[in-house]
Amino acid sequence: MYLRHTIRKKDGKVHRYWTLVRSIRVGRRVIQQTVAQLGELDERGRIEARALARRLIGAPEEASLFNDGSDHLTAPVRLKGVRIERSRQFGDV
Repeated sequence: MYLRHTIRKKDGKVHRYWTLVRSIRVGRRVIQQTVAQLGELDERGRIEARALARRLIGAPEEASLFNDGSDHLTAPVRLKGVRIERSRQFGDV
């Protein structure tokens, strides 16, 4: 699901209306189906609409783009069990 906007001019003013849309595959075609008409939204309204879309489709919350590095995950590795298989040389054409 994603947000789509349309721009309309009324009485000399520009209005931006938002809709919540999902893509559906029908046969070999992909069509967009309107889920909800949201009207004019400010920045906070768009953030809340995106959160609503994530809840509707059951997607997990996205991690932040730039982590502060405070949560390092490590996994133990047995070095005796590590081996190289099907290696290839790169660079030669």
